[in-house]
Amino acid sequence: MLFVCCATLDEIEQVQSIGYDRIEFSARLLAERPEADIREARRRMDAVGLGCLNLNDYCGGAPAIVGPRYDRAAAVEYAKAVCERAAILGARTVGIGAPMGRQLPDGYDLARADEEARDFLAHTAEVAHPYGLQILWESLNDRICNYGVHLEEAVTLVDSLALDNVGLVIDQHHMAMMAEPVSLLADAKPYIWHTHLSRLADTQRGYLVSDERPAYLEFLRMLHALGYDRTASVEAVNGALSEGGAPSLALLRELWTEVTANG
Repeated sequence: MLFVCCATLDEIEQVQSIGYDRIEFSARLLAERPEADIREARRRMDAVGLGCLNLNDYCGGAPAIVGPRYDRAAAVEYAKAVCERAAILGARTVGIGAPMGRQLPDGYDLARADEEARDFLAHTAEVAHPYGLQILWESLNDRICNYGVHLEEAVTLVDSLALDNVGLVIDQHHMAMMAEPVSLLADAKPYIWHTHLSRLADTQRGYLVSDERPAYLEFLRMLHALGYDRTASVEAVNGALSEGGAPSLALLRELWTEVTANG
């Protein structure tokens, strides 16, 4: 298992010094930066021997992923900007969370929203394909958006597309907010290509804490039982990397060692 830290361009050296295997950046923030900044970030990553695994935080409210503002042309143009930056950084995957892009007005036709989501993913994946990038859909939770908040629906969506470069990023925090049992991961098994962990009781997604150890352990045990050993990323937007980064990594490594040692 590779352990990853979601961080900013300014935190590259800090993430490496803590000991994470890879770094993960916000696509939304990268899309706003000039290409020169991205190339300089790659130079700094290469200098310290730290690779970029994934881009998360895909976009803000634009482009819309579903809803009355959905625009395929805008989605494709944005995907080009994100994928170009992901390629420069050497990323392998791009996660599609983006709650602000998933807000539906009351009464919106859900069948239409499903078709828009499929269209969005299919065309984003088409843009990503020449770069060798995988697009990962993420089920969120109903405290932050009102579309795509159930893991079962995410599995159905990705399965319906049947595209080689479209899979899932599984976020334990969102599953906890939706009171979804880890047993649901069994149906998602073919599509689990990346995972996110953060503090579960904190809606602001803090760094991992030891008092939630049993829940992290249950999540990791289920992943291991399914044969998953790719990547686990600490996605904390609340708290300082200097305070929470090292303890979170130590806890994850300890838990994974326990899981794998027990078969």
